[in-house]
Amino acid sequence: MFLSLVYHHFGAPSTALAELGRVARPRGHVMVRQVMRESVDEYEHARFFPEARALDLERMPSRDGLVQSFQAHGFSRRGHRIVRHLFAASYDDYYRKISLRGLSSLQAISDVAFARGLAKFKTRCHAAGGGPIYEPVELFVFSRT
Repeated sequence: MFLSLVYHHFGAPSTALAELGRVARPRGHVMVRQVMRESVDEYEHARFFPEARALDLERMPSRDGLVQSFQAHGFSRRGHRIVRHLFAASYDDYYRKISLRGLSSLQAISDVAFARGLAKFKTRCHAAGGGPIYEPVELFVFSRT
């Protein structure tokens, strides 16, 4: 099973993990691709949207918390890696992507907060030039014991 950038949306992670434990075969694997609380500040755009950053710090799991939750539901950690994936080819592309408001934390803040942050972010992106922009996403592999 593969969970990509969804764990932080689980209203009741324990219920979801119990269901994963129920449907996973013995020695079956679950891969979790997730932004972690420890890496929120590595996302450059986060500093321009403090309300979204606060939301992410609140809802993103910590590394240890995620592992402990899986272990409590009968899974063993088999691996962990931080992958720096290409988010945007340039700062113009970065601005375009953020301006689309596709990230759930940006959707959750007020229109006023988004517009304020976007104006500051636009100034930053136009001044920065260059690129590409890579962002950290963490990959965990668990197996059902």
